[in-house]
Amino acid sequence: MPKKTPLTPFGKMCRKLRIDTDESIKDFAKRINYSVGMISGFETGSRPVPDYYVERVLQAFDLTELEKDNLRELAKQRFT
Repeated sequence: MPKKTPLTPFGKMCRKLRIDTDESIKDFAKRINYSVGMISGFETGSRPVPDYYVERVLQAFDLTELEKDNLRELAKQRFT
């Protein structure tokens, strides 16, 4: 059985947003025009999260300003 890679706090928040809207990673990837592998890399921390990806996520969900600020901060944590 393959070992699961843990999610970063950014990845956990992104996954929660998808779960709350009943959207799979595959459907989300298609909707924002990213590959599943790329999104997975951002969420597990194996790839740095570019600002333009964060903005794409922010546009995809109906978030409060506080949630948006929190997501931006979480995206920076792994690679700063």
